[in-house]
Amino acid sequence: MKKEKISYFISLIFFSLGMFFIVNSSWSITGAVLEVPVRVSDNILVGFGFLGLAEITNLAGDSNSRPRVISRIKKYPRLAALTEQACRNDEIQRGINNLENELYKGNLTAGLRHQGHLKGTDVDYLRERHGARLYYRIYHNDKNDEDMIEIVAKSGKGKNQDSVINILRKKYEK
Repeated sequence: MKKEKISYFISLIFFSLGMFFIVNSSWSITGAVLEVPVRVSDNILVGFGFLGLAEITNLAGDSNSRPRVISRIKKYPRLAALTEQACRNDEIQRGINNLENELYKGNLTAGLRHQGHLKGTDVDYLRERHGARLYYRIYHNDKNDEDMIEIVAKSGKGKNQDSVINILRKKYEK
């Protein structure tokens, strides 16, 4: 978070300098060291250069904005057993792998293109057409000052989904 703020601030400075040179391109500035006059078209070029630097700096700050993903399924033996049970089905396992890969990319609408939410908790889930379900929660880790996605369970529709949801509701009740 701190890196993003610094990157944003530097980007704002570059943007301001770029706009200054473009808007004031009628001014004639002189190089301080070489004492070479700079033409008006050079001012515009310098302005666009600063705008480019602003965009690059802004993009560099956003590159790490995806939350870090961790799995906490093994923390709860009952959820771990239910996850293992669901993943015995190859189709469910492939679906969960796909949802998990998308979650690692920061895609919170993977699968059926919208996330579900367990009412009364802070747990959301992704659904896949063939029955795979991946349950997660997003929280802010104050120690590292970063957003995190915590995978809390996996299930299969019609297999053990109800059992997993009941456990999650008890554990993460607001």
